[in-house]
Amino acid sequence: MTGVHVSSEAAPSRGRFSLVPLATTEDGRISDRTYRVLNVLLAYADREGKCWPSQAKIAAHLGVSRQAIGQHVMALRKLGYVTLERRVRQRGGWASNRYVLHNPPLVNGAPHAEAVQGQVLQR
Repeated sequence: MTGVHVSSEAAPSRGRFSLVPLATTEDGRISDRTYRVLNVLLAYADREGKCWPSQAKIAAHLGVSRQAIGQHVMALRKLGYVTLERRVRQRGGWASNRYVLHNPPLVNGAPHAEAVQGQVLQR
């Protein structure tokens, strides 16, 4: 995958971390880079599994283009890890998306023992 690379210094981690469901590491459908996008979303998620970092902020963390982030978010949506909610600014125009993170509903096409379909990831 090609893309415009952003300096990793553009978005310091500031001590953020994420708790990742083990089932995501066993899911052969998710690419390494898409997994990294999920990790950034998890690092910003609140206790209800919601977050709203901009695609530019996610891209800066990973050193890839904003367009590449859009592709990885689409993959996460198709796999059931993320629901996307569009947000509008009070003065008009689009704000950053709100992401709702879910436990992985399926792993390798079958229900996983640790995954509960549709359950929101909570911290």
